[in-house]
Amino acid sequence: EQLREYDQQNVYRVGGEEFVVLVPESDLEGGYIVAERIRVAIEREVKVNGKAITLSSGVTNYKGVCEDKDEFLKTGDRA
Repeated sequence: EQLREYDQQNVYRVGGEEFVVLVPESDLEGGYIVAERIRVAIEREVKVNGKAITLSSGVTNYKGVCEDKDEFLKTGDRA
């Protein structure tokens, strides 16, 4: 619900608890905004044993920063 309809088709699981959300047509700042919207929504809506959970995220830009998808994922992980 926190993503544009177009971006909803760009969510990928890359590990057990790791996901990538691609937000084309956005710059790095736009990526931060999306990540924060998702974090706030999860914190508000997801409870485990009555306690709110949250997430950590890394935001990176592929264009001009990364040469391939492996570097893209590593850069996001470091962020």
